[in-house]
Amino acid sequence: MTTLRLTLFIIGNVLFFSQLARDLHHLVWGVETSVFDEFNPERNKARSEASFTTLLDEYRKTRIQTDALEKTKTWEETQQLRKEHKELYERHEELRSEIAQREQMSRELRDTWAYSGFAIALIFLGFMCFHRQSRWTGVALTLSGFTILEYWASPLFFGGAPVEFRALLWTKTFLTVVALALLYVAGRGVVGRSVPN
Repeated sequence: MTTLRLTLFIIGNVLFFSQLARDLHHLVWGVETSVFDEFNPERNKARSEASFTTLLDEYRKTRIQTDALEKTKTWEETQQLRKEHKELYERHEELRSEIAQREQMSRELRDTWAYSGFAIALIFLGFMCFHRQSRWTGVALTLSGFTILEYWASPLFFGGAPVEFRALLWTKTFLTVVALALLYVAGRGVVGRSVPN
């Protein structure tokens, strides 16, 4: 069982340190924007707005305007309206897209904390089982906890909603550090001596 525990310890180090490096890279240098962003000023304007409420108010205004234009129009007439009022429709779509991205990031942030809390509880339960002579149950619970924590603290691939992205990135970086600390506590406690050199 010692070989299994040491192997899992090494794998955990590889996973969590690589995640930490990627998260720190994004925190220090940020996420690069695309060279094509200069050709879409409406997207840039929506992304640069810090207030979700302001975005929602702007979306409501454009929604009222587009609904008023399209009222009692046929499909062909609506398509013509979209060409005539191209800027209004582009603004409307970019606002909708940005709001949807921010809502998704807010949900992911909530889920990250909920599942990570569950994972940390499993890790501690695994520690307790292991030290109460139920070694295989302890290893299984601890491994399950680290697997869940690894998934929810893992790097994300995302562009847009910069405020929510930054909050999510800080959260995942913090959880990666917590996971590494718990991994070293587990390595020390499970092996029964200091972590191997």
